[in-house]
Amino acid sequence: MTRSRSYLLAAVLQALLSLADLATSLINLPRGAVATDRAGNSPPYAILLLAVIVGAAGLVAAYGVWRGQKWAVILTILLRTLDGLAALPGLLVPNPSLQILAGVGVALSALVIVLLLRRDTSAARGPGHRRAP
Repeated sequence: MTRSRSYLLAAVLQALLSLADLATSLINLPRGAVATDRAGNSPPYAILLLAVIVGAAGLVAAYGVWRGQKWAVILTILLRTLDGLAALPGLLVPNPSLQILAGVGVALSALVIVLLLRRDTSAARGPGHRRAP
């Protein structure tokens, strides 16, 4: 089985982003909806719940992308789109650390999508074609 480098990198980034979503959400989730929404140092409770779902599904999708499954590529693109859109409002909050995290989240989501949509040019050249030095 051959995997393109862009798929491998996308799978690794997807797994790391999913683990980060799960870790940050599961740490803040036990505070409850009211306490989380009143606190200014974390995303709203609904976003935390969404991050848990996206994180869990993202780990499954990352494994599927690693294995080269088409369904996983589609699921990963959908999850990264959803996660990136959910992070966009974080760019407008007055907390600079949340702004940075939201910006990084949006950028990495876009990077994963670009890596999955890239055309593999080495496969198009054929197995006997070598790159010029």
